[in-house]
Amino acid sequence: MRQVIRSGITTGQGIQDFLTRLRAGEQDLQDDQAQGRTKSLGASLAYGFREAFTDQDRTRLAVLHLFHGTIDADALTQMGGTLGDDGQPLVPELAGLTRQEAITLLDKATGIGILIPEGGGYYTAHPALPWYFTQLFHDTYGEPTGPRALAVTHAYTGTIRNLGEDYWQRVQSDGDRRWLLNLAAQEANLLHALELARTHHWWPQVTGAMQGLRALYERTGRRTEWARLVQDLTPDMVHPPDHPDADQPLPGREDQGDVFTSYRIDIARRSRDWPNAQRLQHRSLDRHRQQATAALGKPADQLDDNERNRIRTLAVSLSDLADIQRDQGDPECISHYQEAITLDRRIGRRRDEATDLFNLGHAYLTIPDVRDLDLAEASYQASLNLYTVDEPLDQARRLGQLGNVALERYYHARKADQPDANLLLGHLNTALHRYRQALSLTPADAPEDLDIAHGQLGITYSEATRFDPQHLGTALQHYRQAIHLATTTGDSYRAGQTRHNAALLLAGAGRTTDARAWATAALRDYETVGPGAQTKIDATRNLIAQLGA
Repeated sequence: MRQVIRSGITTGQGIQDFLTRLRAGEQDLQDDQAQGRTKSLGASLAYGFREAFTDQDRTRLAVLHLFHGTIDADALTQMGGTLGDDGQPLVPELAGLTRQEAITLLDKATGIGILIPEGGGYYTAHPALPWYFTQLFHDTYGEPTGPRALAVTHAYTGTIRNLGEDYWQRVQSDGDRRWLLNLAAQEANLLHALELARTHHWWPQVTGAMQGLRALYERTGRRTEWARLVQDLTPDMVHPPDHPDADQPLPGREDQGDVFTSYRIDIARRSRDWPNAQRLQHRSLDRHRQQATAALGKPADQLDDNERNRIRTLAVSLSDLADIQRDQGDPECISHYQEAITLDRRIGRRRDEATDLFNLGHAYLTIPDVRDLDLAEASYQASLNLYTVDEPLDQARRLGQLGNVALERYYHARKADQPDANLLLGHLNTALHRYRQALSLTPADAPEDLDIAHGQLGITYSEATRFDPQHLGTALQHYRQAIHLATTTGDSYRAGQTRHNAALLLAGAGRTTDARAWATAALRDYETVGPGAQTKIDATRNLIAQLGA
């Protein structure tokens, strides 16, 4: 408070900016320790550190200068681990520090009020602490560009990179919510480690931190932030568009460039920028096929880990190209999925095979030229059979697609000259059963999957109104929930689809005014997507015109 008054800060925003700089250790406080502990923050902190900690403790606590947001006891111990074959510790001052010793040290800091325990070995710092820890770090390890300080900084970025990659892999493999919570706790550290690694050109640390942030942002619906981050970092990884090797990795950054290209392709797909997505994916596939040529010529039982990884990378690249082609209704995707599945089986990648079978089912279900409901159902069921009860989200997605097959069988039966009411109801009930199973298995931290499940239940109940009009309220309830989830994740295209479906339902029920309001809202959603949604924009405008002024 004295610093704020002394600095002449009088606005709420000014105070917020002051606190932001303070937490980052960037705010230079006007502090005279000669004034004593009651008036000087520095004197008060110095007294606490002098009385409560040994010289070794203070040396270890100095590295907290690097941590942002959350201080993790596990990260502290890992920074004292070993690097390379020489067995030398990353940070000698932290060598041999066990997790329990780290917690004891951080608990002692909690006892004098400079840290706040958050449970599970996590702590947060008093807002003024970064300022003091910055001074303590410089006194202990020297200037930031000096060899000792750089070694500690490198250890920090590498440790946070490892944690981010570990949590990303765990989120990918089992979807357990606790790993997502751990990622959320490390967000500020991941961003800080990313910026430090970028500044010092430690490129493996850059992509490692990005993997953790990707899992966090995608699973929590923060795709706009993710796209902005990728766009900002892409010039550091690949050649620019006007270069002869445009979009190819920069020399010495091949692995990192490949990862960033995959990020860019995914973002282009989600914005429905098909030409850009397909161009980037073809370049990536050509590169991966060339790298896997030697491995493809060897028997499967003679492959080493590196060769297996090259084949897996090729299979993933084939699958990614097939996804892009499928989204555009291109039948060529079938052969690419089948080639990817063959490679998956060759190297024993069960999860990859399940994913490719799942996407092959999408192709048989959605592409008119190769549409085959029996093949779609067989692909989805084969994919489902590869998962266990410990993988509920993956099971939910496959059950949802089996529900889609049942719904498509309903649509097909409805087109018959004399539809069998019992057959129609049977297909609808099968679809409802599958969608409810999917919804019950979908965790609360998977908003996009919940959105899809509610949207499909809304569609199915809309069809059920043909047999009982009272289902209209249930359909709208699921539509509203789906729209809320789509809005939360920033998916305007999905929100527009659901609002359009609700408008059709209300129009069919004779509620023209309500239908027009929902259709108008759907149009606004589609218009925010841009040219990629032009077909939907035109269809929605036609619907509004049909509904009248």
